[in-house]
Amino acid sequence: MSRVGEELDLLRADYPELEFVADGSWVRIPRYSLPVELWRPNVIQVAFQIPPQMGIAPYAFHVRPLGGDPLERIEPISGGPIGNYSFPAATPWGTDWGTFSWGNDGNTWLAVEPIRAGSNMASFVATFANRFAEGA
Repeated sequence: MSRVGEELDLLRADYPELEFVADGSWVRIPRYSLPVELWRPNVIQVAFQIPPQMGIAPYAFHVRPLGGDPLERIEPISGGPIGNYSFPAATPWGTDWGTFSWGNDGNTWLAVEPIRAGSNMASFVATFANRFAEGA
């Protein structure tokens, strides 16, 4: 099995409904929950790319409200501007996505074999919760 296939298997353990687009190695999680006290809407879509090579750390993730209404955006309950965020961005699912600049949460990216022994896309997605817990 390929590294991308292994990554997808790990991700599907937590997100069985994920979608994958091979061109660009894009992944979309159609339902991702946010802290209700910090964000609205509190359930969104999340998309990201699996890097083309095993040793390259992933960077950034994209968000869009569930309905995909181009006029609706994710926003903090506090009403302030979102840090390290830009809009709009294009993904295979449309051009109305916002982008969070986000790395591996300050950790060193160490992709090794077997995949579970080091950094992987499931561990990268797990760091999204840290970003959303920060609020705006």
